Amino acid sequence: MNVREVIDEIPAIDVHTHLGTGGMWQARDLTDILFYHWLGSELKNAGFVDRPDIGFRDRVQLAVPYCRAIRNTSNYWMFTGILRDLYGIEGGLTESNWEAAFDVVAERAEDPSWELEVVRRAKIEKAAVEKSCMRIQRKHIWGNEWKRRPLSGT
Repeated sequence: MNVREVIDEIPAIDVHTHLGTGGMWQARDLTDILFYHWLGSELKNAGFVDRPDIGFRDRVQLAVPYCRAIRNTSNYWMFTGILRDLYGIEGGLTESNWEAAFDVVAERAEDPSWELEVVRRAKIEKAAVEKSCMRIQRKHIWGNEWKRRPLSGT
């Protein structure tokens, strides 16, 4: 087993999750990801002027040309990983794929099994979320109970 394989087997502890909130904090469409504060700030620094008064699709279309200016940042690298690993969109957000990206994010948001699929793909073993948002049926993943158990076998 090589180092990458060993690292890939390490389960994740998500200490600031947007999962498990019954959809309240997860991405409902591409604007929730693209304009989340860390990436939205970089777009604004690149010259993008957000227009929250227009439709979600139109906002994304206006932002796409500015993605080229931020493609060398760590936040955009993370964004391209989200698009690729969770939504099957390769090469970042471009003029030729932004509509497909918008549609697939919205489609997955409507899928009630999507949150748990993200947990599976990310190998999240435990996640901390505000207790009022915790899904009762998933207590072994959501909530703070992991704090009461050792993280290793020791």
